[in-house]
Amino acid sequence: MQARPTFPLRLLLAAILVLLALGALLTLTYATDALLSIVDRLERLPDWMAWGLAGLIFVVISATAWLIWQLFRPAQARKRSESKVDRKSLEIRLDKLPEQATERGRLQDELVDIDRRAAQSQLYVAVFGEISTGKSSLVAALTDSAIERDVLGGTTREIRHYRCALDSAEITLADVPGTNEERGDALAVAAREEAIRAHIVLLVMDGDLNRDIAAELTWLRAFDKPVVPVLTKIDRYQDAELAALTTRLQKRFDHAPVLCSGGGMAEVIVRHADGREEKRSRPRQVQTKALEACLKSYAARPLGGLETSRERAILKAVDLRVGDAEAEQRRVQAEKIVRQYARRAMLGAVAAVAPGSDLLIQGTLATLLLRRLTELYGARPSEVDLDNLVQAAGGRLRGGTALVLAIAGNAAKAFPGLGTLGGGMLHALAYGMIFSSLGRALADTLHKTGNLDSAKVLKGFEQTLSDKSTLARQAKALLPLMTEVLMEKLPDTSQKNRDSA
Repeated sequence: MQARPTFPLRLLLAAILVLLALGALLTLTYATDALLSIVDRLERLPDWMAWGLAGLIFVVISATAWLIWQLFRPAQARKRSESKVDRKSLEIRLDKLPEQATERGRLQDELVDIDRRAAQSQLYVAVFGEISTGKSSLVAALTDSAIERDVLGGTTREIRHYRCALDSAEITLADVPGTNEERGDALAVAAREEAIRAHIVLLVMDGDLNRDIAAELTWLRAFDKPVVPVLTKIDRYQDAELAALTTRLQKRFDHAPVLCSGGGMAEVIVRHADGREEKRSRPRQVQTKALEACLKSYAARPLGGLETSRERAILKAVDLRVGDAEAEQRRVQAEKIVRQYARRAMLGAVAAVAPGSDLLIQGTLATLLLRRLTELYGARPSEVDLDNLVQAAGGRLRGGTALVLAIAGNAAKAFPGLGTLGGGMLHALAYGMIFSSLGRALADTLHKTGNLDSAKVLKGFEQTLSDKSTLARQAKALLPLMTEVLMEKLPDTSQKNRDSA
């Protein structure tokens, strides 16, 4: 059984409780008296003055409550703007990118190309699909052109444009590299970019819709591109097989595919009477009437609506690429900020005399680092959130490698000469690693989420401090900064040692 407090102690506790109760009653009495006094004075005033004063009191109380809420409210994630992208805002954002940004010139040319193609008043059609599905053969059959092919892979290696005259309709066909190209992603990117620039996209297949083509279809629909499914090499199928395949594709595309064949050569197996099998090549029959009719129907439409849709798709694609360039630019700026504050922390560590054990030694500097990074990414956390993150980060340091270095460095400072120099180096290196780890953890979180997620920041911070290989790379990267810091502080230290001697 738990022992009860002794009688004198119980008496003291009872007295304290009585005093607290009396204090609460006295406070309540004074508050009530003050409130009644205010009400009495308001009643004596003219109505207009009483209501005005009451309104002023309400405004002061509301403003105070709002300021307190702004101070303590949790950080909120930024909502992605769903407004339509306009060309003028994109041009402004492109101008803000640095001159050396690789995407800047290309994207500016992309906007200029909108006007160039619009001035031609022609229907642009991108022939899009996987490699070796017969895209180039279709273009050759429609244009009577000799399509150049890569002799190694039998596929188109670059984008080529061909004029196609169907009755009175002038159409430009873009023969683009096939997707799933094994020799690099650049061809697939070029094919997608050309598909975005076209008014309509012919999605060429020689079989059922597989996972890769389904992914490409989803991507095209995200840009609201008119997609026409085209099934080639139809001579490979029996009538029943072709009907079943057409039905399946119609369900996926909401309308029936265009059946055609661009010609070319087909391999067939010839079985002889003696049982031998032999592979032979035979020409495929050209069947493009259905595709020509489809293209004529699009060419007969007013080009204005298709042009508006095409421009909207291009602006959306440019907007995404500008966003990527801006994100990369923010990463570069964030790295500069982290290095800047790591250097300041190292300077403070070398100058410090009293030993320290966590970020509280340089808490103000750490808070400034976090504030600069959150402002860079457009996050607006409260000062309380920043302070809490700094304190929580300090709590994660206990027992870490960086903390051990900081303590060892401070201890070595007690010995003049080489001890002071070595201790300063260890102390500076420790704080450089701490600030670099915290800054990069926050920058990575802001890059991915757009807001201050303290839990994710602390997790990344703790993972970095516990990974010895990462700390070793950080230490190597911080050596030039540490050299600068020591060269800056070494004359002051030598002068102090001479004075003390």
